[in-house]
Amino acid sequence: MGYIKSVNLTPVLDDTTELKGVNKDTDNFYAKFRMNALDATIWTAATTGTATVSLTNVSEKRFLTLAPTASTSTAGVDTLNKRFSKDDGAIEIKALVSLTTNLAAGGDNNMNFGIINGWATGTNAIRLEIWADRLRFTTIKASTSTTVEKAIAATTGIFYNLRAVINSAWTEVKFYINDVLETTITTNIPDNVILNAYAMCYRHAATTGTGYCDSISVNKV
Repeated sequence: MGYIKSVNLTPVLDDTTELKGVNKDTDNFYAKFRMNALDATIWTAATTGTATVSLTNVSEKRFLTLAPTASTSTAGVDTLNKRFSKDDGAIEIKALVSLTTNLAAGGDNNMNFGIINGWATGTNAIRLEIWADRLRFTTIKASTSTTVEKAIAATTGIFYNLRAVINSAWTEVKFYINDVLETTITTNIPDNVILNAYAMCYRHAATTGTGYCDSISVNKV
């Protein structure tokens, strides 16, 4: 099993400004989760099974906390008012995410994010996932997917910088962790579809696991 250098962020953030989720301009989307509650004009929260979505304090920082508490449950958020498509040209998707509690090899939980046409049932997406023992990078076009997995050894309480960069023609997606290129996918990249930013934690079996998201962005590059 490979080892991935982690970023021990107790993330370095500017907490003088309380950012909710904001559109910096017409081209970019960026959100830190520092408010007391999700901004309902920016985000919609959704769950399946038994799960909660909240903003909670951890080590004196506030994070988006996604906590499925029963088998095959999910907790997640997606954007209401910022959409992306091939017409936007080259874009970068990035988030700081962490898994806690259930980090046994082959563990049951994953934290994932990206852009998708429908948070729970999307048929077109670019997705990044972190598990206890692997990364999974996926492109989905009209329900047909391409997935690449990389073995890792994730660490409890560490935030990982996951990033995907889509080229201007939407014919190639490069996937990174902590700024190290892990893989490039050139098949099943969605086009002619409107996609929205999302983050989700999925619990597969009856074990405990929570996902944290510090920040998420989708930017033109």
